Amino acid sequence: MTSTMVMPYTVVYFSEKIGLSLTTTMIFIIGIISIIGYLIGGRFTDRFGRKKIIVISEIISGIGFLIVSYFDSLHYFYAIPILVAFCLIYFVESAANPAYSAIIIDVSNESDRKVIYTYFMWSSSVAFAMGSLLGGFLFEDYSVWLFLTVGITSFISSICTYLFIKEIYTPETSISIENNNNGQGSKFNLFGIFASWTFVFLCIGELLLNILKEQFPNYLSIRIVSKYLVDDINISGYEILVI
Repeated sequence: MTSTMVMPYTVVYFSEKIGLSLTTTMIFIIGIISIIGYLIGGRFTDRFGRKKIIVISEIISGIGFLIVSYFDSLHYFYAIPILVAFCLIYFVESAANPAYSAIIIDVSNESDRKVIYTYFMWSSSVAFAMGSLLGGFLFEDYSVWLFLTVGITSFISSICTYLFIKEIYTPETSISIENNNNGQGSKFNLFGIFASWTFVFLCIGELLLNILKEQFPNYLSIRIVSKYLVDDINISGYEILVI
């Protein structure tokens, strides 16, 4: 909830500070960084475990929000450190997403997984609605305190994860493939290769769709603020996004 008080409005925040063109470039850079975070996070999750990745991600994310809060409190806008902090935040949050999904799968079975994800989606939707509503009316005047709040809750989340979540995943050891007793290697499996490439293309397609789905609200926010913000009406870009 605290994260959604600030993240949907960072586009408006940057567009007011550095302009629409640079903000669009920033969104493109963050999109690439998020992709890299997903790829690295998924691999590290299977190699080092889910809990460790989540704790490290929450700590780094909290540090990033504290950096943003500090520089946002200054009279002069320091674009570079704030942009670097946001890139770091998006990277570690993307890297932690596979760990969150994997840890739910590890502790559940097919019979109760549907119920778990149902409650998870409901709680996430309610948190997003409440956070974005509060952020829309508070961000313009209290952005420093909102960034600080998100940073503190990130540290609290990392502490709760460390204390109350048990790591049950054991990284698999590599298994060497030996030759058959007759001295011949493994047979050529055309169907296996085809299935693997099909899975690869499926993953690439899903990745591209998720990029569009995640970045579309940012570009939509820029268009709303730049095209439909009327000076005669006493309403800010943040409040327009809430509506």
